[in-house]
Amino acid sequence: MLPSNRGHFYIKSFKFYLESFKNLMDLLIFQVPILMVQASLDGILLGILFALIAYGMALQWGVMNIINIAQGDLVILGGYITYFMYLSGIHPALGVIVAPAIMYFVGATTLFSHLSPSHITWNNTIGLSTF
Repeated sequence: MLPSNRGHFYIKSFKFYLESFKNLMDLLIFQVPILMVQASLDGILLGILFALIAYGMALQWGVMNIINIAQGDLVILGGYITYFMYLSGIHPALGVIVAPAIMYFVGATTLFSHLSPSHITWNNTIGLSTF
């Protein structure tokens, strides 16, 4: 049997968390609004990135009828190319321009080396994805 004051404890803890959340929102909105702007812009840009990745896969599947399981791996590889260019001292803006050009040739090589019936292409993209 539960103690009679257990429900009262949950209400108190909920009020505490609600008050903490209210204090956090006051901090973000009124005291340091640049954090809210930065978080909003980060969310918008991440959503745009996910939309571009999904659009690339949908376009490849719809136009060429190739289900490329390695699409995500190729996107991550492009991110790594940009990151390592940044680590080597190259400005990130140049990395964003150069990485898609490099990934174009990687993708074209993958596509033209696997031009075959769809079941073989399916197996090759799974193999590339597990590589």
